[in-house]
Amino acid sequence: MIIFTQKQRELVLEELANILESEYFRGSQRCCHFLDYSVRYVLNGRPIDELKERTLGVEVFHKAGDYDTAQDNIVRVTANEVRKRLAQYYGDEHRNRRLTVQLPSDRMQPVCTGLKRIRLHRCQMSPQPSQKHPSLAIVILKKFTARGSAGKS
Repeated sequence: MIIFTQKQRELVLEELANILESEYFRGSQRCCHFLDYSVRYVLNGRPIDELKERTLGVEVFHKAGDYDTAQDNIVRVTANEVRKRLAQYYGDEHRNRRLTVQLPSDRMQPVCTGLKRIRLHRCQMSPQPSQKHPSLAIVILKKFTARGSAGKS
């Protein structure tokens, strides 16, 4: 799970609105709904490892919770269409955008590139067999001088 600042959220939502209003997306309600849901899912701090094909099928396409993902490929087909449309959007006049929203080909979770992440991250760790819940990791970043000693933050 990643924590976004309010400013980062605003920037991502602004870019999302630009994408959804573009000629590449406005003609496909299915692609718009898929991308909008998945980006907001991540921005709202929900665990990204839980954003999977079944979740999207149920939440975005209103499938029954026990639907057969092997028989119904609407999520995979839509994800591929979203990837294609994002490539067209960023390959056109938007290629030099400071912030981009991508959907990597190996997963269903969107990635926002170009954002500086805040210095506190919540990392989902693989639970040990004796643990019921993932751990919380706090990463504190410091600036270092060339000699390796701690400098002023």
